[in-house]
Amino acid sequence: MNVILACDTTQAACSVALAYKGGIISRLQSMTKGHAEALMPLLEEVLDEAQIKASPTKRSEIDYLLVTNGPGSFTGVRVGLSAMAGLALAWDKPLVPYGTLAAMMLNRTFSNETDRPMIVAVDARRDTFYTQFFHQTGTALTPPQALSATQLLKTAQHYQSTLDIDKFYIMGTGKAAFAACDFLVASHSVDYPQAEIVVRHALAWQPSVWQAIIESAPAPVAPLYLRPPDATLPDKSKYPRLA
Repeated sequence: MNVILACDTTQAACSVALAYKGGIISRLQSMTKGHAEALMPLLEEVLDEAQIKASPTKRSEIDYLLVTNGPGSFTGVRVGLSAMAGLALAWDKPLVPYGTLAAMMLNRTFSNETDRPMIVAVDARRDTFYTQFFHQTGTALTPPQALSATQLLKTAQHYQSTLDIDKFYIMGTGKAAFAACDFLVASHSVDYPQAEIVVRHALAWQPSVWQAIIESAPAPVAPLYLRPPDATLPDKSKYPRLA
């Protein structure tokens, strides 16, 4: 069994998980801000519980560090990525990225909702939804995309035709915007990724899968942003200059 330390700070929660000696130690706090302050204490908690933090010998047992790398809030994505990149460098361990929307899709493992494809839609405001479509097998049908409501519906119609299906499940914070549409809301829809579920999924990966992901990921692991940040610098031309 691989020893895996994972975290997610990309959306409305901060979660960490450690797969170690046949079990999983995890922590999760719901929050819309404060991820930077919450992450390191949570990581320390799970490492302390496994008695890894104080022991360089036990730290050497960790095989992989795993982090969700977006899309999500700009600050949140960078918090998790920076923290795990620092640990990867300090401990000389491989850092493996996992897409935020794919991580959310894994939440449906708690239900039997595998009979239809799934839309993961995160409300990014200004009629924009971070979106990814998944086959009922869990395979991605599309890459993560920033779509308008109209574009999302057109993509759904395309796959309804090509896959010959009647309805999609939908999950994520964007689902409310499509309440009037003919989508099925996933009954176990959780509006953020959970590090524990990602770790449980990753435990089934063979060494060849880990190696393929590591080799295909950019070095260093990069955040996945689908649009520029909302915050912009002020236009200095509008302010008087001192003589």
